[in-house]
Amino acid sequence: MSSGRFCYLCGSVTEDLFEGLCSLCFNKESELVTLPSKIQTSICSRCGDPYSDFKEHFIDEIVNNEVSKSLKHNFENPNIKIRVLEKNQKGRTLNAEVEVTLKSMVNDQEYSRTINTVVEIREILCERCSKKAGGYYEAIVQVRTESLDPVLKEINEVLSRLLEKDKNAFITELSEEKGGINIKLGSSKAASALGSYFKSQHNAQIKESVSLVGRKEGKNVYRKTILIRL
Repeated sequence: MSSGRFCYLCGSVTEDLFEGLCSLCFNKESELVTLPSKIQTSICSRCGDPYSDFKEHFIDEIVNNEVSKSLKHNFENPNIKIRVLEKNQKGRTLNAEVEVTLKSMVNDQEYSRTINTVVEIREILCERCSKKAGGYYEAIVQVRTESLDPVLKEINEVLSRLLEKDKNAFITELSEEKGGINIKLGSSKAASALGSYFKSQHNAQIKESVSLVGRKEGKNVYRKTILIRL
């Protein structure tokens, strides 16, 4: 006579029960894998944020990334296969039908689960690109120099680094002036950083001023002007 215990679901006799179930029933009944039926994400149509090189990405790669972030499971190092079944573009929204298969060993039994989901990718204008398109700027940097091209190259290099932490460190408008250029910047902090850079690296003369340009939500709005003379 067997000394095992009965699985309350299928009635099989086993030495090991998991919450009253044999390993096969436990694997079938337990919610070991969860995935939303729809995953929504958005991508800036201009800069690709949060995918900085969106124009070079395949949609499949974006789908894989979004599904991987949303997939929850109780396994270590499972075998996961993500497959795009169909793509449908409607206006600025693309829907990708996705099949996700996950395999692993659970309670000495091979576990396999297939789940379907839809990844909705919407093209939008991010806050930074909306500001830039609308001519937004917080500061004017006036650069006066006899060697404009190398200085402009340095400015772009510095702003490129600043953009990693300050999303408003973009150039809204650049205009040539007598003896140099004027640059409208989306960030006053970036403007100050440019002044500090040229002062430390080139011993430039820096002059900074602030002017009141209006009020927003009950607060004064100021605009900074920085003169960099090389």
